[in-house]
Amino acid sequence: MASMSTFQSLTVHCARCHNHKFDPITQKDYYSLQAVFAGVDRHDRPFDSDKTRYAERRLIMQKQKPIEDRYTEITNQIAKSSSPEIAEVDTQLKELKDHCAQSFPAIKKVPAMVSQPH
Repeated sequence: MASMSTFQSLTVHCARCHNHKFDPITQKDYYSLQAVFAGVDRHDRPFDSDKTRYAERRLIMQKQKPIEDRYTEITNQIAKSSSPEIAEVDTQLKELKDHCAQSFPAIKKVPAMVSQPH
């Protein structure tokens, strides 16, 4: 284990298979420590101790999968539907916004509709 080699300056790899008479790390100690680090990569996975809650989560995730797949498909179609003309208009719009921001720095945001008293 890299953690034992690094922090304790011990080589413990042979403890996977057998105990040594004078080695401070036994096979039992090795696997106890290995069990601690075995779950480190599973920290972001959902865990439900209640079986009912687990079943509910699985059902929701099954329903969510086709929706996410459809969203990805639509997003990809939108990205592909862009044309050189649309890209040119987007570039011109960005340039115009930049020009306005430089020319009129005091104006942060123009309201879409200004209500005036009657």
